[in-house]
Amino acid sequence: MADLVMVPAENYGGERGELAFLHDGFPMMVIRECELARGEHERNRRQYAHMFHHQIQRIIRGVAVEIMCVAPAFFELSPGNRSGLVLHEYGHLLAKKNDRIVMDPEIDADLQVERITRRRIFYDRNKVQTLLEGW
Repeated sequence: MADLVMVPAENYGGERGELAFLHDGFPMMVIRECELARGEHERNRRQYAHMFHHQIQRIIRGVAVEIMCVAPAFFELSPGNRSGLVLHEYGHLLAKKNDRIVMDPEIDADLQVERITRRRIFYDRNKVQTLLEGW
């Protein structure tokens, strides 16, 4: 299985309070809290994160990475849920970079990232992404 790690982004050139999400040591995204994401989560408890809100990228280990915005509640989730959500959002980024047009972008995001990381995204009883099977 691929190694999935979240570390302080400031260790790699990001801003204080952000997290760098690494896959096998390769930077994938920067994670930061966002008021818009907080509001989305208050309206829909399944909504913890979004992509493409910020046009600015961060440089992590010499690589430009996109910013994933999260609601503060994201940090209260289990590690399996956090990793599942991050991978799902990364799937949206992969789909955008591949300029894919699909019938269901949510399913496609999961399939894109599963193809790259060989990790399957499951959904728990609350219909929130997780890397843990058996919910």
